[in-house]
Amino acid sequence: FMSLMTPLHQNQLAKLTMKQLEDSIKAWKDKNQIILFDEVKIILCKVACQWAGISLNETSFSNKASKISSSAPLTPKIESSISIFS
Repeated sequence: FMSLMTPLHQNQLAKLTMKQLEDSIKAWKDKNQIILFDEVKIILCKVACQWAGISLNETSFSNKASKISSSAPLTPKIESSISIFS
């Protein structure tokens, strides 16, 4: 794993993250509200899969992100949502 933490790989990870965030923000503009925690889980799953070269279809990202986050021992339980485009 540490061999992937070179400046080149870190830069690639940062670019993938920014692209996913920008794409998601564009999609959120069409929604009345989002649950940021759920959206970020999907974004991070997409970034990790892209960075590792794992191919998943769009619907798989949501399922995979939920499975990964539910298996994390310290996953916070967030029950609130906010409207960011009022």
